[in-house]
Amino acid sequence: MSSAGRRVAVFIDYQNCYGWARRAFFGAGDPQLHGHFKPLRFAELLAGKGPGRYQLVYTGVYCGLPDATKDPQTHSARRKQMASWTASGVTVVPRALRYPHGWTAGGPIKSEEKGIDVKLSIDAVMMALRGEYDIGIIASCDSDLTPTVEALIDMANRPVIREVVIRSRADAGEIETVETEEIARVVHVEVIAWVGTSTRISVAGQTVTTRWVGDKDFRAVQDTTAYSI
Repeated sequence: MSSAGRRVAVFIDYQNCYGWARRAFFGAGDPQLHGHFKPLRFAELLAGKGPGRYQLVYTGVYCGLPDATKDPQTHSARRKQMASWTASGVTVVPRALRYPHGWTAGGPIKSEEKGIDVKLSIDAVMMALRGEYDIGIIASCDSDLTPTVEALIDMANRPVIREVVIRSRADAGEIETVETEEIARVVHVEVIAWVGTSTRISVAGQTVTTRWVGDKDFRAVQDTTAYSI
């Protein structure tokens, strides 16, 4: 760990967090913009809930992107929102929404997110394998991400085997020998939950640290910008 503290990476499933913020802190009749938040400030909030010093090394926002031809107004609003996120310094990872048969703008059939949890999972695991963070926070309550948490827990319990080539001189020339050593992989995974709700990602037989988001927390990071204007 560096003198700046543990390196924290936050992986935000944006639509899932938006939905749970609305369930936890707002009513069904509240305007739809209530529940949106500023990802960088949200990541800083989550990272700061742990003990000791930390450095936020990655904030990834994984979200759906409406089709420009099917839903131009929502597409434009999301583009403006994403531009704001990018300007703050976060990594935005959009995925095109899927439109089921019979979908119409404003109709009862909703568009669907596809591939967002998969991309988030791949990034979280690959970054851990490359040793790019010490603590990974999965900001989602989607049970589809349970295998991701399981993989990161399993990874932390498996040492890395490193081969070291040793060269030495001898009368007949240079001799190479290979030795192996075990290196402990320092990676810890945590999840989030919303005060007033009980849903969170859990792993059977494991205690997974949870960083709770309360109403006061959310009010400090919410975004009430009307991007659709």
